[in-house]
Amino acid sequence: MEVSREARRIHASSIVIDTHVDTVVRWIDLGEDLGVETGNGYMDLPLMKRGNLTASFFACCVGFHHVAEGTAIRRALDMIDGVKEICRSYPDDVEVALGASDVRRIARAGKLAVIIAIEGGHAIDDDLRVLRQYFDLGVRYLSLTHFNTHGWADSATDVVRHDGLSPFGRDVVAEMNRMGMMVDVSHASDKVFRDVIEMTSAPVMASHSSMRALVDHPRNMSDDMLRAVADNGGIVCVTAWPEYISRNYWQRLEDVADRRAGRGAGANRRQSASGSTSAISDLMATAGGDRTGGYNVLVDAEIPFPSLDDLLAHIDHAIGVAGVDHVGIGTDHGAVRFDLVDLEDCSRLPVLTEALVRRGYCEDDIRKILGENVLRVMEDVIGC
Repeated sequence: MEVSREARRIHASSIVIDTHVDTVVRWIDLGEDLGVETGNGYMDLPLMKRGNLTASFFACCVGFHHVAEGTAIRRALDMIDGVKEICRSYPDDVEVALGASDVRRIARAGKLAVIIAIEGGHAIDDDLRVLRQYFDLGVRYLSLTHFNTHGWADSATDVVRHDGLSPFGRDVVAEMNRMGMMVDVSHASDKVFRDVIEMTSAPVMASHSSMRALVDHPRNMSDDMLRAVADNGGIVCVTAWPEYISRNYWQRLEDVADRRAGRGAGANRRQSASGSTSAISDLMATAGGDRTGGYNVLVDAEIPFPSLDDLLAHIDHAIGVAGVDHVGIGTDHGAVRFDLVDLEDCSRLPVLTEALVRRGYCEDDIRKILGENVLRVMEDVIGC
C-alpha cells in the first residue's frame, strides 16, 4: 500500500504507541543486539525509528513453567533488567519512561521510549511486596494472567479455579490502583474481567486483545466488555496476533497443533501439553531453543498470514462499539514475527495510518488511536 504525503505527515507528527511487544526476550535469551537492524523480521530499535514507533510497552513475559521451577521472580527481574540494559547500551536512542509526561519528553528529545510491563500475574509469586518492588523498578502495568490460570486469577485459555479473582486477586487489583499501576485484562477470563470492572477505582487497559464479534476466540473481547471498558474510561488496544484476528488462521493453527501433538481434529484442547487451550503454547513447546523463532518457522510453512485489512476490521469494530476515545494498538509483535500482508513489521506502521486515512478517520481521531488515548489512560492511572 502506497503511503500518501498526508498520511506521512500525520504519522510523523503523532505519538505512536504499541502497548504490548515481547522484544526483550530476544535480547535476553538469544543475545540479539536490538540496537542494530537484525534483518530477521523481528522488532529492533532501527525498525522502531523507521516506523516512528514513539513508545512501546516492553512486556516481561514470565513463562508459567517458572512457577513450578521456583524462578518466576528471578525471571521477571532478569527481564526488567534486560529492558534497562537495552537503554544503558543505547542511551542516545532509547530511554525508560515512567509515565505519559516522560513519553512526551523522550519523544521531544528524538529518542524512543519504552515502558516496562509484566505479562502474567504469577510473576508476583502471590506476594504484594513483590508487586510493590516491581512498581519501584519501573513496571507500569501487570497483565493479570497469561495462558494459564494461577493462584489468584483465571485465564481465558485455561481451566476455571477461582470463578474470577480470588480474594487475594482482589487485593492485587486494589494495590495496583493504590500505587498507580495499570491493570491489564488481556488474557484474563471473562469473570476476572467483570470482577475487575466492578471493583477497580481506575481505568483499565486491555493491552493486546481483539474482537469476539469477529473471531469468537476466548482471548478476544465481547461487545459487552468493550462497552464496560468505555464506561470505565479505559482502553482496548487491538492486537495483530493472527489467531485472534482471523477465524481461518485460528482454525488452521489449531489443526497444525493437534496434528503435531498426535491429537485428532477437534480434540479437547484442555488436555494439551501446556495445560491450557492455547495452540500457541503447544507449538512453542515443540519449537526448540528459539521457541518464538521456531514457532514462526513451523507455522509459516503451513499457514498464510492474515492481512492489514483483517486487523483494521477489528479496529473499526472496537471503535464502533467502545468509541474512538477508548481504542489503541497493542500488536504483540517482537518475539514472534507476524508478516501480516502490508504490515510486516513496525517500520510499516505508516501504512496503518494511511489505511485509517482511507477509511475516513479524521486527523484528531487517528492521533488518538495511534497513541493519545494510551497517554490519557497513563495520566489517569499513573498520575503523570
